[in-house]
This record gives sequence, C-alpha cells and structure tokens, in this order.
Amino acid sequence: MLYLFLWWLVLVALGLATFPVAFRFLNALPDRGYAFAKPLALLLIAYPFWLLASFGLLQNTFGAILVTVLLIAALAWGVIGLRRARESALDWLRANVSHVVAVEAVFTLAYFAFAYFRSFTPEITATEKPMEFMFLNSILKSTDFPPHDSWLSGYAISYYYLGYVIVALLTKLTAVPSNYAFNLGLTSIFALSATAAFGLVYNLVRGASGETDIEFGNGQRGRAAARRPRAPYLFGFLAAILLLVSGNFEAPFESLHNARLGSRDFYAKLDINGLADAPQSGSLLPQDNWWWWRASRVVQDFD
Repeated sequence: MLYLFLWWLVLVALGLATFPVAFRFLNALPDRGYAFAKPLALLLIAYPFWLLASFGLLQNTFGAILVTVLLIAALAWGVIGLRRARESALDWLRANVSHVVAVEAVFTLAYFAFAYFRSFTPEITATEKPMEFMFLNSILKSTDFPPHDSWLSGYAISYYYLGYVIVALLTKLTAVPSNYAFNLGLTSIFALSATAAFGLVYNLVRGASGETDIEFGNGQRGRAAARRPRAPYLFGFLAAILLLVSGNFEAPFESLHNARLGSRDFYAKLDINGLADAPQSGSLLPQDNWWWWRASRVVQDFD
C-alpha cells in the first residue's frame, strides 16, 4: 500500500512541477492544459534524460534522474515562464482550486480503482508481459543507454522502449521494487488516460459554450469562476468512462453466443471475426480463453 501512495504522490508532484509549460503552450484551452500536465511532465522529463543518457552525458542513476527533474522544474517555473507567466500560473492555480481538485479527483479515483482491479490478477505472466518485465528490469540495471537486453547478452534492446524508460524513471524515483512497479505502471496508464479523456472533453464542451476562460480570481471573472457550469465536468467524466470502462460492448455478444442464444447467421452478420464459429458451452460465461482477443479487434479491413 505504501508503494501505491508513493507512486501516486510522485505523479502528482511531477505534474505540478511542470505545469507552467502546459499553462503557457496550452493557454488557449479553458483549463490551461492542467488535465494534461502529468503526461506532459513525464515526457518533458523522460525524453531529455533518455537523450542525454544516450549521448553518454548522464548515467541512469537516481541522482541523475533527480537532477533532471529539478532542472526541468526550474525551467518550467523560471526561465520558460519568466516572472509574469510564473505569477500567472500561480494565480490561476489559486483562483481555480475547485477545478484542480476535480481533475485530481478523476486521476485519483481512476488510479486507485484500477489498482484495486489489478490486485486480483497481479501476475506478470502470459502474452508479452514477461518480455515487458525483462525490458523494465534491463533498463533499471543499465547505467547507460541504449539499455542492455537481458535475453540477448551483449546486445542492446532493439525495440521502442521510451515507455519503459518512463516507468523505470518512476521506479528509481520511488525506490519501488520492479515487480510492483510493473503493475503501478499499468495503473498509471489507466489513470493518466482517464484524466486526459476527461480534460479533452471538458475543454471541448467548455469551449463550445463560448466560455473560454476559467481565469483568475479577481473581479467579475472570479465570480464567474465560482458559477462554473457542471455540464463540462459531467461530459468529461462520461468520456473517461466510455474510453476506459464501457469498451465496445462486444462482451455481451460473447455471452449470448456462448449460451446458444441467437442463430449462427445473426452472429456472422455481426462480422466479429471468429465469433460465429467459437465453441459454445451453454452458459453465459465464455469458455474460449481467447474471446478477449476478438473483443479487441472488432473493426476489420475489407478488400
């Protein structure tokens, strides 16, 4: 449980550390890019660190990562924004505490909900998971980049691995064991995706209403902020649910087919590859261990 809270705390801190970058470059959005601050922070920190380590200017150590984080935060709150922009970012945060709390609530709810869900199946087995776990451990053990491939001694990882670098970076910052970090990385992807979906739709709905400012807490703007409409929040939350929870509704058809409800012609017309000929046990619970593969590939190409 300590690892779970520590990882969450570091993600929140990194988002705040680089928020002025989002505030300046996404300032046309009603929320000034606050909902995207965390994934942006991970990219702003991990990419320069990876690049400098690849050129041999840094080593893959806790100290080097911490220095990179502090330098990026200093640039975000200092050089990039200058004094006026820095004060604007602080003023915005002070004036929009309720919005900040709403975004953090979405992130936190998604984070801990998926962590609970993942706790039922935390095993790092099957499909690509052992390979991914190897990549994570290889990066953690490599002092320079490209990281060494643990499965092919003497060679570097020949794969796209920046995402693993990001998880490894968080692993070193939090000192979390890699087997916990693997699942926390999955949890983070879910939570960051939920927050980004929420932020995207929130900004679209808020912008469509003609209210492009959440703005600063003074005068009429401050009073307008206190009467912030609820619709953008409701649609933003719905977007996170639709993207990450509801899925594509293929599973009910799997259950109905397995229970032998409906004709083969009906399922063939649904055009879900392999569903019409899948084995049927007569129960609502699919017996085919690969049914989830069909569920992830319901859109087909035609000649």
